[in-house]
Amino acid sequence: MKPEELLNVETLPEDLHWLASEYRLQPNDPVYLLVAWHWHRIQKGEDSLRSALMDLKAAVDSRIATVVGSSETVLAVQEQLKQVQDALEQKPAALGRQLEADLQRPVTRAVAEVNAAARAAANLVEAMQTALAAAQNRQALAALLVGFVLGGSSVAILLLP
Repeated sequence: MKPEELLNVETLPEDLHWLASEYRLQPNDPVYLLVAWHWHRIQKGEDSLRSALMDLKAAVDSRIATVVGSSETVLAVQEQLKQVQDALEQKPAALGRQLEADLQRPVTRAVAEVNAAARAAANLVEAMQTALAAAQNRQALAALLVGFVLGGSSVAILLLP
């Protein structure tokens, strides 16, 4: 971003207009330029966080759909288990073997789907935490640089006769 773009009064928010009028900062003042630059950097950071949040919401929505599908499978298996229980009361030994053969694949599949969804959600949370930490580091670095520049400017103003 060029300094000329930062000094365009139409693109600055009301907060910066107030700041300039309250402290009588002129657009050619370096402090005004620094404040405008910092404000634009913060806006870009907020836009990045909003974008990451939307990505997170989309990923979580797909994971929720997977969990819902898995829970529906579990509910279907539960209904079959009730039917099997009724049948077992009539023919315990033969139905026990048939039950084991019929339910082993759906139960294994449902467990695998739930485990896969849990791993994917954990990976997503870890990636989002990493992205958030990086954004916070960039923001802290920008604040540090602003502090150095303001401190240096203050020292320069005090040392000038």
